[in-house]
Amino acid sequence: MIKNTTQIADYQPATPKGLIPFRRFAEAMSEFSDFDAFRKALSRVVMQDTGYAGLLELDADISTMADSEVGQHFEMDSLLVPLSAGHDKGYIRFMGSENGRPFDTEDLMWMGAISEFVSLAYANSKAHHDNQNKARIFQYLINQLPLGVVCFGSEGELIVENRLASRLLSQSGAELLRGALSDKALLKKGKVRLHLEIEGKLLYAEGRRLEVEEGVSVSAFVLHDMSGQREKLMLQLERSVYRAESRGVPLTVAVLEDHSEAGRLYRELKATADSLQLEPASISSLDAYTCVCIFTDKSLRSVRYLLKRVLSRSMDRETIEGAFISQVDSPGDDSLAQGLIDSARAAILPLRELLRPALLVLDPYPAVIDALDLIAGEINSFQQVESVEQAVAQIRTGGFDGLFLDIETYGAEGLDWLIEASAKAGAGFKVFYLSHKQPAMVYSNYGLGVEATVFQKPFDAQKLRETLALQFDFA
Repeated sequence: MIKNTTQIADYQPATPKGLIPFRRFAEAMSEFSDFDAFRKALSRVVMQDTGYAGLLELDADISTMADSEVGQHFEMDSLLVPLSAGHDKGYIRFMGSENGRPFDTEDLMWMGAISEFVSLAYANSKAHHDNQNKARIFQYLINQLPLGVVCFGSEGELIVENRLASRLLSQSGAELLRGALSDKALLKKGKVRLHLEIEGKLLYAEGRRLEVEEGVSVSAFVLHDMSGQREKLMLQLERSVYRAESRGVPLTVAVLEDHSEAGRLYRELKATADSLQLEPASISSLDAYTCVCIFTDKSLRSVRYLLKRVLSRSMDRETIEGAFISQVDSPGDDSLAQGLIDSARAAILPLRELLRPALLVLDPYPAVIDALDLIAGEINSFQQVESVEQAVAQIRTGGFDGLFLDIETYGAEGLDWLIEASAKAGAGFKVFYLSHKQPAMVYSNYGLGVEATVFQKPFDAQKLRETLALQFDFA
């Protein structure tokens, strides 16, 4: 038993042929990503093989070699084995066995295994090298684009990002885009539009989900830096304000927002520039959802009329909000343009409220404006004024469409002023007269023409609504 144990302990198994080179191959694979280094490593492994010391020749066309060089017949000291049949990937010339004996069947088996491994490893490394070159060329080309480009795989992994996108997004922006991969619009329609504010930069992103092949999809985003456009808008707005002040003409700025779809409002406003009596340059996007329209030499009432006519025909008004700027106040130390935009955004209203005809009410009884609000508040806005002077000043701003006047209280002292101011307000401005007396008496006492409209208190609600509907065409 002891003898047998000693024999087992002393036993050393022989190293199989080819085991050592295959171990060296494993070391050579560490150079796989460096094509030139990997070629040298393969050549070194083949040359240093103690069992089959050989010469590795890569990318050689063995089809042009003479038969005597190829060694079609087995020889004791040399055998040429192609790396890949049908392809010019080269060959290995095995120089002979270590003990000088002729090659046997086992030798040929190991030579074939070594050649097959070298062929496969070299082919993969060459394909990897070619793909890297293609990727570098592709990366170079997309880096030349004036737009940012980002592409994610189906699992949200980053596939490619050009230099401009990297600069625009930084780390936080890339995560915002990755978060958009689960956006309902992208999942359902295959496309999405986004507005991103990143480190003071205003970006517009449009994404598409693309099916490369069955089961393989990518999500590609194109980025546009709108920061310069916003700066251009601010400069244009300030110039328009100063120009209007120097010429003594009105200026009305409409700030409109639509968050239903990025870029939609801007496209539709641009398409209706002629109907709005605007130059295309007077319509600018503040961001992907907000547009600014600069109306020079137009009163707020005129702008309200134009927008009501145009937007009601061409757009979904339910998703649009907005505000008007018609009087410019000093913003202090802040930028004039930014102050105007901030003021407008603080007063944003749904479009149906923004475009309601605005009427002044000059009546000593507060209950009158309450009654008007109750009867027609959904389709008109009413503002109380306390005196004839205040009413005239508001009419001159161009922001109102009409006036409700208690003729018994203010007719004697201010009727002429109010009629003159109303005439200068232009066509469409309407004065409605209020009185406790019968309309016939009012016409007679104040010499009103047949075109004048008189409402007797308390109001006939149906008549009031119908009259306003006919005058302002919102029925």
